[in-house]
Amino acid sequence: DFFQFLFACQQWRAFAYETNEKDHVYNDAGGSNREIIYDDDMYKNNPTWDFVTNKRHWLDHIKYAVFMYGVWVVLSIVYLAGTTRISLLGLGYLIACFYFLWYGQDFLTKRVAFMLRS
Repeated sequence: DFFQFLFACQQWRAFAYETNEKDHVYNDAGGSNREIIYDDDMYKNNPTWDFVTNKRHWLDHIKYAVFMYGVWVVLSIVYLAGTTRISLLGLGYLIACFYFLWYGQDFLTKRVAFMLRS
């Protein structure tokens, strides 16, 4: 109980620090928590290297394979979980699995505004 209380207090302090509106200074590694959905150019100050379109070394190829094709592995596991037991939860697994298989990678690359609208 002590450690759970300690972690809850630390999380409360972190939330209080993040929602401090008077400073507006975010020099931490995570950056600010402001909404970027209505920005004109979302990618103008992105310091992260894009490993999907520009692969620099072999680790980028491995990351690409894990992130792009790992979805299909997870969907196959969900399909197996839905077909092994007959229940309403299994039916929900199958419906969700077929929905994601129908849309494929297009579901993951939709714009944020389009996904929030629907």
